[in-house]
Amino acid sequence: MKPYLFYGFCVVYYAVLGLILIGIRTNTTGSMSIERDSINKNLHLQLDHNPRINGLEKFRNVIERDYISDVTIRNCSLDPEGINLIIELDSPYGLIEMDQYLREGHLARTQNDPFNGTPISPLDTALFELQLLNDPLIDVEEFSIFLADSTIVIKKIYPQSIQEQLANIFNSFQDHLIQMTREYSKIPSEIYIPVFEEDLSENELVLAKIEQAKNNIKDYFNYWGLYFDYQEDAAIYDLDKKSIFSGELYMLNY
Repeated sequence: MKPYLFYGFCVVYYAVLGLILIGIRTNTTGSMSIERDSINKNLHLQLDHNPRINGLEKFRNVIERDYISDVTIRNCSLDPEGINLIIELDSPYGLIEMDQYLREGHLARTQNDPFNGTPISPLDTALFELQLLNDPLIDVEEFSIFLADSTIVIKKIYPQSIQEQLANIFNSFQDHLIQMTREYSKIPSEIYIPVFEEDLSENELVLAKIEQAKNNIKDYFNYWGLYFDYQEDAAIYDLDKKSIFSGELYMLNY
């Protein structure tokens, strides 16, 4: 086979294979509709598994110690001026155990900001120290925790949002776990933070508000997406009403 024909065949083959593997319907405005077991498959096609970041190994060790997990770190940014990290924690604990260790302070122990008293997560502190060793701006695109019985996926909704709000997200997780698990009787196999009731591509004002609100944390604490093994369709947990209802889930693809 001639070289140019072989090359053309390879391009078509991998293009088709990519379409088969990608299980998320994306659009140009940056929103994505969640389909079960599909988010990481889409991201992993674009990840740098060996990012060249100064101090990365020390950063990984600190996260493993403070979150008692094996940690995988990848870079999903194609921009040389910035680094967007995908951080995955592989934890030996279940969802209820994680809640217990958070309450006891054995896991992700927070400190309070001396100026305003807001909680600071170990991730925020570790990223601050990592940034000092690198010129490109470092941000976290996604923070996932793979537990023994559940998976928690937290997405960036504005610059630095995950590291700024992770401590508050964990506090909300503790406050709402009883309701999310129906008094510990049903463990969600997947939790997506945050999700939206509507397709953001159909509401540009909502999308613009989220992207421009650099200090607006409310969108993390409206709705979370839940999947349970006993039902195929997704559920939405309303943090304000502390209730679960069915509906379409959408996650911001920043």
